[in-house]
Amino acid sequence: MLLFGFLPILFLPVLKFVLPESIRFLAGKGRFDEAIHEMRRIEKAAGVPAINWTSDSFAAPVVQSGGSIRQLFSPRLSVMTNSSG
Repeated sequence: MLLFGFLPILFLPVLKFVLPESIRFLAGKGRFDEAIHEMRRIEKAAGVPAINWTSDSFAAPVVQSGGSIRQLFSPRLSVMTNSSG
């Protein structure tokens, strides 16, 4: 039974070469050529027209970090934070 439990471990090296990295991971690491290659492969498999992908296509939106409770309940955001609306 113990040997049967270890059989899936033998497939890990095969899966590393068969399964591609996620596009988000590749773009996050700056590997845009690989991300574009994967997008083209997906487009071909889906049978959709190809898009002109560039590194800018994978740009993540700028997220504001920080903030305070006072900002959360400011008039600008009060509609979203007001529970009686």
